[in-house]
Amino acid sequence: MKALNDSFDRPLQLSTPVETEPQGFGISHSDKIVTVGSCFADTVGERLRRRLFDVEVNPMGILFNPASICRSLHMAIEGKPYSDSMVFEHEGRWHSPDFHSAFSADTPGECLQKVNEAIRRTHQALKEARILSLTFGSTHVFTLKATGAPVANCHKLPADRFEESDLTPEQTVDMCQGLLDELQQFNPELRIILTVSPVRHKAYGLHRDRLSKSALLLAADRLLRLGKDKGLSMSYFPAYEILTDELRDYRYYDRDLVHPSELAADIIFRRLGQTYFSGETRALADRCHQLMLQMAHRPLGQTEAAAEFARRTRQQAAELLRDRPELAPAMSRVFPNLND
Repeated sequence: MKALNDSFDRPLQLSTPVETEPQGFGISHSDKIVTVGSCFADTVGERLRRRLFDVEVNPMGILFNPASICRSLHMAIEGKPYSDSMVFEHEGRWHSPDFHSAFSADTPGECLQKVNEAIRRTHQALKEARILSLTFGSTHVFTLKATGAPVANCHKLPADRFEESDLTPEQTVDMCQGLLDELQQFNPELRIILTVSPVRHKAYGLHRDRLSKSALLLAADRLLRLGKDKGLSMSYFPAYEILTDELRDYRYYDRDLVHPSELAADIIFRRLGQTYFSGETRALADRCHQLMLQMAHRPLGQTEAAAEFARRTRQQAAELLRDRPELAPAMSRVFPNLND
């Protein structure tokens, strides 16, 4: 029998490192970025935001399956406003079947305002973006029987109003291929990063979740080849594989044993930076992150020391902006009156 390790002096390897392939493009602070997809798209997007990248994080709300992602991005590209007939009332709140409950409201007018603002923002962001990150979470789809359309959220409507199904790799490829064509026509400069969320969807059973992830992995691989054949700049980032193979330990999951822990998310984000950021971009991202940590500091009381700390932080932000003017879009959200 072969020994586990033939020397006490050799480090013991207890995980399988996941290699990332060389990419045909990178990400810098001068790039407009849009993240779309599952809650893990939020996780990555927020870490980009904390490092002052110019990023729109899930502007259409959280979307788990490729059918809802494709439908939402088609609406954003088209840019056509929602109408009154497209929202509905349930249990005293107004909702849209194409949007997360964060877009629901007490009146139809308020709901429509939120939805149409999201469509407008996403349309503009996609037009200006250089990077689009798409994160597939699950193949599980709820389809509204009355319309035959996939929904982004069921909004606690009765279960008998929906059909449930799981997308096959072929179905995912077919619908996403049409989306790639739209995106290429809408913004020829767009680079696309595909990833599969490492978040486990145990509500449908862990075996079924593994089947779902496998179908998404197959679809992503085929889409990557199809996109390259079309001349699109596309790449795949193995977030799912890093958590399940490289980290491979429940210590890297949150208390619900479903979501990655903060440490795991930080490790995956670091790997993303090593894959797509140049050395200069990584150094700038660290500098921006330090500034944001200073901003998040909450002093005890309105003391002279606290006022001096705030003044010094603002001065550092102004100096950073003078050195790196490409930070202006992100910096303006954090320090709206920096130049006053």
